[in-house]
Amino acid sequence: MSPDKPNIVVVIVDCARVVDFPPASKRPETTPYLTDLEKESVTFVNAFSTSNWTLPAHASILTGLYPWQHGVHGKAQTSLRAHRTVFDELRSLGYRAALLSANPHIDEGSGMTAGADFACHGTWPELYLRSRSLSRFFRLPATESGSRTDQPDEMYSILDGFLRRHGGRFTAMFPRCWDGALRVLSKVSRENFELSSEVSPWIEDTLSSWIARQADGDPIIAFVNLMDCHEPYLLRSPKKSSLRDWWELGRANQDHVSWLVEGWSPGPDDVQRLHALYLGSLAHVDQRIRRITQILEKHNRWENTLFIVTGDHGQQLGEDGVLFHGFRDSESLTRVPLIVRLPGRRLRGRVVQNSASIIDIYPTALELAGGESNRSLPGVSLIELVSRARDSPVFSLSDGVPWNRWPYLNPDRKEYLDQFSISCHARHGRFTKNIKTGKMQVHPTGSELGALRIGDNPIEVGAETLSMMDTICSQLRTIQRGPNQAEPADHLSGWGY
Repeated sequence: MSPDKPNIVVVIVDCARVVDFPPASKRPETTPYLTDLEKESVTFVNAFSTSNWTLPAHASILTGLYPWQHGVHGKAQTSLRAHRTVFDELRSLGYRAALLSANPHIDEGSGMTAGADFACHGTWPELYLRSRSLSRFFRLPATESGSRTDQPDEMYSILDGFLRRHGGRFTAMFPRCWDGALRVLSKVSRENFELSSEVSPWIEDTLSSWIARQADGDPIIAFVNLMDCHEPYLLRSPKKSSLRDWWELGRANQDHVSWLVEGWSPGPDDVQRLHALYLGSLAHVDQRIRRITQILEKHNRWENTLFIVTGDHGQQLGEDGVLFHGFRDSESLTRVPLIVRLPGRRLRGRVVQNSASIIDIYPTALELAGGESNRSLPGVSLIELVSRARDSPVFSLSDGVPWNRWPYLNPDRKEYLDQFSISCHARHGRFTKNIKTGKMQVHPTGSELGALRIGDNPIEVGAETLSMMDTICSQLRTIQRGPNQAEPADHLSGWGY
């Protein structure tokens, strides 16, 4: 393998709460591997996503563009069209490309597998029926060199439809019943019903077998989505727990739909239980990331690999009385972890304060792969950001209630949730502009306790930044959902979008 062309592996943790990742987290026992990885990496502590939910953020990572540039967001379309991705760019430089996603939204219909030599995504039953044997049974939808290598059978189609509509709420409302039934089934089943705590446990083995099929001299680029930190949370922990602990965690209310329609509001005990479940899921993610690096070591690719761990967005667990993600703008949703391990462990141990974004992953990969710089991209190489601040600000989009979903929300609740706004992230805070009303607010970094008037805040808003936000808002006001877009209700109903 040419030393000028390193391997590139990006692990995208769905719903990554930056406060629970190192270095912000004070719980190294939850993420021991990530804590060690940080020591040989560059860590960007002011990194941001471009969106508060999955599809727009993944499109931004793949294209290096903001949502209003690539067009994938809740007020426009559900699929990526006519944009060159980082896979396209690096394949032209001799790379082999793979995309492995536990999240079923990152499928052929989303347009995000285009450009990859090999793509494989999770299925809806896997989100609720966490079993290695069931993952094999459901015959994963995969594409290789543009052709489908497998098709789901009839039983999968039936279960997929049922779980897509009802699995999320049943798991959230009756977690003990669901988890207990799976445990009993694993004990009494005559088949090898191997219970798993992980979503899409096939990912590591599939990645390893794909790497093994590549020629030693071919550099690879692989994007891996891990979905374990996404709700609903099953009552599993990597540490041995008592029946009492299991019963107590089972009291956690995860009913997203009921919260949306104001059927209940999370109290302190609810938040504490949800956070405990989240940390248990994060511990599994830490173990899985370690296994991915071991796979790279096994195939003699680790030392010459750009390895990035980030999130597509965050997750709210009671901040401002809000649960999970989507709808509204919040620092806990748009700030994400960003750990960058450079080939040969260059610049290891650096902690960078300069603002970074997930759109910076594309130009970073392009630079290390030896490609020509694409000046039309708004992102900046992360290597460059180690030594100097970026010239342009970092933005993110909150697209409110997508596609006029939830028609039965009362008007006040819908107005609260439907926060269609653009945020500009600065060193000491963020500026938020409502796209519909034009109202501007300033939020100090680290505080979601309320917005201050611009005149009362020491943060300065430059005229150029305000002009850029005005231009973006004007562009977004004119965007309409495409006439050929399929109704996405079924596509998103599994999680209550």
